[in-house]
Amino acid sequence: LQLARATSRRREISVRAALGAGRRRIMRQLLTESLVLSIAGGLAGVGVASLGVHWLAAVVPTLLLFYGDIALNGGVLGFAALVTLATGIVFGVAPAWQASRAQLQETLTVRGDVASGVKLGARSMLVVGQIALCVVLLVSAGLLTRSLIAVARVKPGFDPEHVLTMQFRLPASRYDSEEKIADMFTRAIAEVRTVPGVEHAALVRATPLNGNGETFPYQVEGTGEVDPAKLPTAHLDVVSGDYFETLRIPRLAGRDFTADDRKGSMPVAIVNQQLANKIAPHGSAIGKRIRVSPGDQTPWATIVGVVGNAKHFQLEEQQLDQMYVSYAQRPLIFTELVVRASGDPMSVANAVRSAIWRVDRDQPVWRVRPVTQSIEGALGARKFTMRLLASFAVLAVILATIGVYGVMSYAVARRTQEMGIRMALGARATQVVSMVLRQGMRTIALALVIGLVISIGATRVLETQLFGVERLDPVTFTVVPLALAIVALLACYLPARRASRVDPVAALRAE
Repeated sequence: LQLARATSRRREISVRAALGAGRRRIMRQLLTESLVLSIAGGLAGVGVASLGVHWLAAVVPTLLLFYGDIALNGGVLGFAALVTLATGIVFGVAPAWQASRAQLQETLTVRGDVASGVKLGARSMLVVGQIALCVVLLVSAGLLTRSLIAVARVKPGFDPEHVLTMQFRLPASRYDSEEKIADMFTRAIAEVRTVPGVEHAALVRATPLNGNGETFPYQVEGTGEVDPAKLPTAHLDVVSGDYFETLRIPRLAGRDFTADDRKGSMPVAIVNQQLANKIAPHGSAIGKRIRVSPGDQTPWATIVGVVGNAKHFQLEEQQLDQMYVSYAQRPLIFTELVVRASGDPMSVANAVRSAIWRVDRDQPVWRVRPVTQSIEGALGARKFTMRLLASFAVLAVILATIGVYGVMSYAVARRTQEMGIRMALGARATQVVSMVLRQGMRTIALALVIGLVISIGATRVLETQLFGVERLDPVTFTVVPLALAIVALLACYLPARRASRVDPVAALRAE
C-alpha cells in the first residue's frame, strides 16, 4: 500500500523536485510520514493488546497461570515499539527511494500514471506473501481444531458426570502403621457413604486425568525368568472396593474387591481388558498370577477380576495396560476420594468433608472438584493453542484481504482511462469484471500454491500435538485454500465491480 501510495504521488513529488527540493529532503518527508503512520498504528495496537490481555486471562489454561500473571509487560512493549519503528522505516525507505528517483520531464509531461507493470508486480508479491502466511496459519489452526474435535470424541472408559474428587494425605507421625492407615480409611469411607445424595464412594491412589499415577514392570507367572529391563509395564493403581462402580468402569469378568481382601490375606489384583487379553489371549485371565516390580520379595497376586479399559493420563494416549490392587492390602498415606452424587457433585462437597472430619477433625482436604473439570483441564491446553492460532489466522486473513483489496483498487484506478476506452469501444460490464478478476485471481492462485507448499513443511512443528488427524489432512488442505480463495475473490470483485461502472465519457475527459 505504501508503494502504491508513493506511485500515485509521483507527479506531486516531481513538482516538489522541480521547485528545488533535493532527494534527501523528499526522502526525509516520506519517511517521516511513514513513521507517523506506524507509530499511530503501534499506539492503537497497545489499546488492542490491553483488551487482548483480558481475553487471554479468561481462556488460558489454569496450569499456565503458575508461570506468572498475564499482563502488559514493559519488555514486550519495548520490543513492540522497536518493531513499530523498524516497520515505519523499512516500509518507508523503498517507496521514498522510488518516489525520489522520478524522472521530472517524463512525469510532468506524460498524463496519467506511468508506473510500470514490474512495480505493480512487486506490490502483488507482497500480497502473495500475506496470503501465503494466511494459508499456513489457517492450515495449522484447522489441523488443531480437527485434532481437538477428535480428542473430545474419545471415550474415557468411565462416566465422569456427577463424580466428585478430593485429595488428602495422612500425617505419617500419627498414622505410623498400615493398620492405622487402613482403619482410618475404612471408617472415613463408611461415614462418606452415609451422606445424603452420595450414591457410591471409594478410595483411589490417582484418579484418571488428574496428572498423577505410575507405571511399573510386571511379570506373569509361568513366563520364566525375564530380563527386568525387557519386562512389559502396566499402570498400577491402588483402589478400594466400589471404585469401579463409582466411576462406572464396567466389570467384564470376575469380582470386585471385598472386605475379605485385607492385609494378611491372599494378594489379589484386577486387570483391564487389554492386559487380560495379553495374559490369556485364548482363555480367561481369572486365576492367573501376576506380580509388579518382580523380585524375590515381591508376592504374586491372583487376578480375581477383569474391567474395561479406561484412559488415565491423557485422553489421546494409547491405551495402557492397567492393574488394580486393594487399598486394604496396600494402604498408603496419600489418597483421593471419589464420590458419585445423585445430582451436582459440588452440592455434597461440604457434607463429604464434614464426614471425613468426623473421623479425623485435623485432616486437611484439598483439590475438591468434579472429575469433569479434569477432562476440561486435559483439553485446556489444546483449546488454548487452537484459539490463539485461530485468532492470529483471522487477523492474517483480515490483513491479507485489505492487501488484496488495496492492490486491486489501485490497479483499477490506474486503468480507469483504459476501462473507459474499452467500454466506449463496446466492451460489456461483465467483460471488464472478468478481466479484473482474472488479473487478481492469478495472484491469489500463486499465493495459495506457495502457502500450501510452505504448510507441508511448517506443519511438522505441530505433528506432536495432533491426534486423530494426519499432518497432511486432505480435508484441511482442501477447505482452507477454497475458503481463502472465496474471501480473496470477494476482495477482487469489489474493485472489479467499480471498474465496470466507469462512465466512458467521464473516464476519457479525466485525462
